[in-house]
Order: sequence, then structure tokens, then C-alpha cells
Amino acid sequence: MGKRIKKKGKVIIGIVVLILLGVFIVYKVRSRDAPPPDDQDLAVVFSDVPDEENALTYFKRAASILLADDKETELFTEQLSTKRYDPEFSREFIEKRDEGFQVFKQGLERTRFEVPKLDFDPLRLNPIHRELRSQWRSIARVESTRALHSFKQGREKEALEIATDIIRFGQMIENCREPLTTYLVGEAVMLIGLSRFSQIITETELRPEELKPYVQRLEQFQGNEEGLINTFKVEYHVYCDLIDFSTQRRSPYRKARVGYTFKPNETKRLFAKTCRALIENVPRHLSEMSRIETQVRGALPVRIRYYVQPNFAGRIMVELTIPASELMLLRKCKENVLISATQLLVALKCYKLDYGQLPETLDELVPEFIDRMPIDDFDGKPLRYSKEKKIIYSVGSDLKDDGGPTVEEIDKHRDSRQIQTFHEDPWLSVGF
Repeated sequence: MGKRIKKKGKVIIGIVVLILLGVFIVYKVRSRDAPPPDDQDLAVVFSDVPDEENALTYFKRAASILLADDKETELFTEQLSTKRYDPEFSREFIEKRDEGFQVFKQGLERTRFEVPKLDFDPLRLNPIHRELRSQWRSIARVESTRALHSFKQGREKEALEIATDIIRFGQMIENCREPLTTYLVGEAVMLIGLSRFSQIITETELRPEELKPYVQRLEQFQGNEEGLINTFKVEYHVYCDLIDFSTQRRSPYRKARVGYTFKPNETKRLFAKTCRALIENVPRHLSEMSRIETQVRGALPVRIRYYVQPNFAGRIMVELTIPASELMLLRKCKENVLISATQLLVALKCYKLDYGQLPETLDELVPEFIDRMPIDDFDGKPLRYSKEKKIIYSVGSDLKDDGGPTVEEIDKHRDSRQIQTFHEDPWLSVGF
């Protein structure tokens, strides 16, 4: 009897050992990483540009002149928010920095804008690039205040040119093949320029023949697909560098454990797949974009299966970046809508100057004042317009035409700003 029990015990132990061995083998097999991804299509080409041909050289020099005195610059730009316009102080500030404005203009005329590429180090916040981005925002605010001064002094055409330069500056920043934070600075600069431009158009007394060319000039800022595509590519390489950094011993933190829970190459492949999906969506209207599915926030059974699968740490890392990336596609649509709405604002101004009233529909603007009807980048249909509310508006991210903002919302914002922020459904007040 005892021998039989011992024999059964040995069999059970043998079975357990075999099961554990099998589990170990499966674990080791499923812990193998994939080969490195083929990401040649996601490469971002950088080239050395002589300083005299690089717009960055001129923007840095312009900043050193325009922003030399922080206190004076702050007092000058405060006129944007406080509405306390001081013509004498503004004149002296601008005359003293005339060279800086000329240098800035020279930078806008350059076709190349290359920012120095630094070695990736997540432990440093890249102070060089942070300082550049801060300078660019400050330059845009100074230029916007200069446009205000020119307009107040009766030089309305000059004011429009300065506002157009700010928009151009924002697009150049978007296109300089930098990470997401730099692209957002370019977007903010464009908004400063568009806001000033729309305000000038609302109050200008220029003749229609002087205003009409700006409808076409604004067209060059539409559909800036290349800038956002390159930003997604740069972000992909930043994530790959972060993965490499986390798995190398030079990291001062605990080295990431490579194996079943985290596979570097497989994670890079997932980032590449996500990047390609985002790039495919860039030229599309919001209504045509394909969503990138995520399972991190799925139902409990789905999440349990998700967390026990190989490379779940890598997949979580990828999926946590998806919302911010998809938000950039939304912001792209809003930027295009605001540019289109500004084009329509110019056309409506010309129409009213010629006919003494606003048109009943936007169709009356074509082709006399605008070649074609601008499209709402959210649903791919023409932008909406309300003569009664005196607004140009978009359906927004919910793709529902609810008639635009209410009268109360319009009255609340009409005196504070012409263009709404990127956090709201875009609409533009027709304040004339």
C-alpha cells in the first residue's frame, strides 16, 4: 500500500514538473522579441543649411533685438490684453527696434528653417529648444502689437501685412520637423496672427480691390499636411529613442526588464503602426478618419486578457499616446476651419462694401469675391453662415449642425476676441 502511494506521488510530481517545464518553455518562447521594425517610410530627412540660408539664424537675431528689454517688451505687448493703447510709447518701442523687425522679415523670406537636432535625453528638458519656443511666441505677440499700432495710425494695409507675416511665421514653425510641443507653438502663433487679421478686417476702411487679394493669399496656409505628418514621424522616433534609453544601462533609473511583459522591438512596431494610421488620417476630413482602437479602457474581461498577453507593458505605453495624437488631428481640422472662415470674412467684407449689406447665403460670394466655397474640415461640407447671428461657423467635432453658438455666447465673446480658442468648436464673428 505504501509503495503504491509513493509511486502515485512520484507520478504526480513528474506531471507537475512536466507542466511547469511546459509553462516555462511557452513563457520563454512567447518572451522572444520581434525583429526591429522596417520604418524607412517614417524617416525624417534633415540636412545642414548654411546660417545665411536658415530662417532660424534671422529669428534668433530678431529675438535678441526685439526682446532685449523684458520690461519694455512686456509693457508693449500688454496693450493686447489691457486695451490701453499708448501711441507714443508704441512708436518709440518700434523705432528703437526697427532693425529687429527687418531681420524678422528677412527670416520669413527664407525657404529653409532647420532647428539644431540634439541628442535624445529624457532627463533634460532641452533648454535650448524651450528658449527658442518661448522666443517665437514672444515675437508673435510683439508683431501683433505692432500691427495694432500700424492700424491705429491709419496704416491699415501695413497692419494686414504684419498679421499675414505672423500667420506665415506660425506655419514655418509647424513645418520645421520638430516634436509635438514645437508644432503646438506654431499653431498658437498662427492663432495670434489670425486673430489680429480678423480684427483688422472687421474695422478696416480699405477698398474691396485692396482686400480681395488676401482671400487668395490665405489659401497658401490651408491644408498644412506636411507639417503634421513630419511631426508624427518625429514623435515616433522620440518614442523609439525613449525605448532604447529605458533598456540601456546608461539610464540612472532601473533598467527596463525585457521579456514577456515588455518587448522593445515589438513596441516599436506598434508605434510604427500607430504612426502610419495617424498619417493616413492627416489629409482626411474628421468624418472620414478611421479611429485607432484601444483596449486599455475596455470591459473588465477584455482588460484581464489584455494584461496577461505578451508585451502588455509595451502596448499600454503605445495606447497611452493615442488620445493626444488623435487630438492633434482634431486641432488640424480646427486650424483649417479658422483659416477658411477668415477667407470668408474678407469676402463678406468686400461684399458689404460693394452692396451695402451682408449676403443671405455664402453662395452669393462665388465667384466675384471668392473662387470657391471653403470646406468645413470636420464634415467635408461648405462652412456654415448665419446672417442673423452674423457668424461663420463649423459643425465641430460632434459633426452636428446646431446652428452655431447662441446669441448670448456671441455677445460674450464678441468684444474679447474674434476667433475662438482651439478648445471650442470654431466660429468667427462677422462684426460689421
